[in-house]
Amino acid sequence: PLFSIESKSILAHNIDLMVKKMGVEKIYVLVGHLKERVIGEIEKIRYSGIKAAIEHVEWTTKGLASDIASLES
Repeated sequence: PLFSIESKSILAHNIDLMVKKMGVEKIYVLVGHLKERVIGEIEKIRYSGIKAAIEHVEWTTKGLASDIASLES
């Protein structure tokens, strides 16, 4: 998610697409590998004026499906 395309990270492009084209208002980003860099990118995206709440959630060792299910509440 940190690779840049046209001066924006893939994460920023995806969030922009979700907010502007799909009307998403709240986004959860599972973080693990390079956690600090991903969180830094999320902060950068927040300050860019995006109109959505973006939260980072740390992944566990239980697997992706378990991590996603933990977001239900």
